[in-house]
Formats: sequence, C-alpha cells, structure tokens
Amino acid sequence: MKNLGRFIRMLEISGSDYGFDAKRVLRLAQNLIRIRSSHPEGNELDIVKYILTLFDGFDVRSDVVHHGANRASLLLTLRGRDSGRKTAIVGHIDTIAPFDPHEWLHPPYAADYENGVIYGIGASNGKGGVAAMINSALCMLERGILPKNDVVMCFSADGDGSGIGATALYEGGFLQNVTELIFADPTNAEIGIAQKGVLWLEITASGPRIHVLEAQKSVSPLDRVLLLGRKLRNALKEMASHPVLGKSLSYITNINTGNNDVCVIPGRVSATLDIRYSPLIREDVILSRVESIAKQEMSEHPGLKLEVQTILSRAPIGISEDAPIIRRFDACFRELNRQPVKMGLGFYSDSSRLVPRLGVPFVLLGPGDWIFTDRGDELVSLDSILFTSRVYTDYLTRA
Repeated sequence: MKNLGRFIRMLEISGSDYGFDAKRVLRLAQNLIRIRSSHPEGNELDIVKYILTLFDGFDVRSDVVHHGANRASLLLTLRGRDSGRKTAIVGHIDTIAPFDPHEWLHPPYAADYENGVIYGIGASNGKGGVAAMINSALCMLERGILPKNDVVMCFSADGDGSGIGATALYEGGFLQNVTELIFADPTNAEIGIAQKGVLWLEITASGPRIHVLEAQKSVSPLDRVLLLGRKLRNALKEMASHPVLGKSLSYITNINTGNNDVCVIPGRVSATLDIRYSPLIREDVILSRVESIAKQEMSEHPGLKLEVQTILSRAPIGISEDAPIIRRFDACFRELNRQPVKMGLGFYSDSSRLVPRLGVPFVLLGPGDWIFTDRGDELVSLDSILFTSRVYTDYLTRA
C-alpha cells in the first residue's frame, strides 16, 4: 500500500467533478483497464474498437492504423476554429505486463474503485490519461464547442515497447502540420517540461582466461568492465544538472561471464549499461567519454580488448518554462486554483520518438504517477483524471 500513501501525499483529492460527469469518466477508465492490452501481445485493436463506439454519430474523422496481429493505433480529428494550426494529444493504449499479479491486492484487470482511487494495470500508465483525452473530446462534441485549433487525438500502440504506433503515425504522414504536442504521460497532473534521454550500451571485454592463482600475471576483463561502469557514472555526475531532471545517471544492469568455474577468471565478459541523461548533455559526448575510458583501459592493460555497442538510443527532450505553450498551461492551472508545478520524467515514451522528429513545442501532462514493473497495485485517482481532462478542455477551447 506504500504506492497509495505516496500518491495521496503528492496529489490532494479535491472532490470536485470539474464540470464533468464523474461517473462516466470512472466508467471510461474502468472499461479501458478491463480491456487487456498488455505486452507482449498488445491487442490494442480491441481498445481502438471500443473508443470508436464512443464517437459513433459524431462529426469526427477517424483513422485506424493497423499494425497486424490485432494491434492498431487510432487517430480522431476534431475540426477547430483555426484549421491553420493543429494540436495533437498523444496517449498510448498498451500497458506493461502485470508483474507477479498474485501479489496485487486488487486484481490487475478488475479496475476496482475505492475511496476515489482506481486500481489496475495501466491505471496511471497510461489509461487514466487516455480516459481524460476521450472525456475532453466527447464533452466538446456534445456541447458543440469548437476547439481553437484542429485537434488530433492519437491513441498509439506499443508506447511501452518499441513504439510501432508513434513511428507509424509519423512515417505515415498523419502528424503533418501539427504545430504543438501534448503527451498524456503520467506526470501526477503536473506540467512536464523535460524527459531524460536513454542510452543502452553493451560493453564486451575480452582477455586471457586464467586461474585465480595466476591472476596477478594478467588482466581481469570483469574488473575492467566494472571499473569502466564506475568511471562513466562519476563522469556523468560531474556534468551539468538539469533544473527538473537533476543529474544524469548510469548503472550496470547485467553482467554475463559465461563462466561456471569459481576458480577461473573469465576471459570474456559482456555487460549492459542503462544511461539516463538530460537535454543539457549530448549523446555523442557520452559515447566519446565511454570510448575514451575504454581506450585508456586498453592502453594501460595490454591484452585487454573493450568493445562498445549501442542497443537503444532515445533522445532527451526539453522545453523552456517560459515557452508560450507552458505559460498557457500555467494559466489553465491558475484558473482552476491550482499552483502549476514543473517536473521532468526519467523514463522514455512516445514523446522521445515524436518531439525530435517534429520539432514543435510540447508539454507532458497526464494523471497518475509513474509505476515501475516491480510494483503492484497500479493506481490513479479519479480526481486526477477529471482535473487533467478539465485542463485539456480549457487549453483546447480558450481563445
């Protein structure tokens, strides 16, 4: 239950419905959670079909992008007063697989609701945000309110995976002429202005395979890999700290020696490094530092060979607190009597795939807190969904 305590401390439940039908929003979130779209299968097409039923009869353009194997993404386009500008709101409809569901107090797909809190896999990441998006769109359509710009609601597949949905939306030209982006990522209903980049590296070290009694005669590839990891971590600590993201970090997350002999120094070692870095640091600077450390180690230890391979690369993103889009969201918060708080995310999402490619202003804003794969009882407050939906609606419709 520690997740619930942390969540309630971070976001006060106000009890307001923010002018919406709270029961309908609750049903929306629960239905989304109960439709299973977890990895590895995804099955996001089932979510797409459900969303389409909600907009049947409305004057909305819908585009379904099929990815095969019951996987799909959806775009809903709402006509605005100014067709010269286009706002895209992106929320992913897949979820991670529930980690050890037997340890959950609330079954992952039950969508239990207690004391203002909805439980279930994807509750915060990111079906709560999707529910907020849907509610905003439905309310504008039902009340005959035109948004200031054309609005594209993007429900993407595979946001927690390799990003097949966001990639298809971009490469298929569906996001052409988009002038700003809103991502319904779990920011605890705070204004996200930055996201760390991700660099996963595989370091392979090779040298002589020798008995421990003769270890002093040669070099240990295992020791050198561990030392490289420590040197890189220390180097990142010395680099610039970001106002909302803090310091960049690097950790060795896996080591494989292929060695079963306790008394033998392995001759080949592979290790993976997970590096999270801020927009203040360039990827090529990090890679250059890794290569420099590796060259120094090899020059000081003849017979040692170190090789570096990139497994995954996701660019960091950031926007100024004074950017017009951020100031407009600040105003929306203040009109709802809530102090705008700026924050940053350490994980990567569809924003890392789209912002660098489109190069337009963005904001990260969604209900719920980030839940890692080693935690059960994922949750989101109904108040957080309602508040986020109110902010979306106010932002999209204000002059």
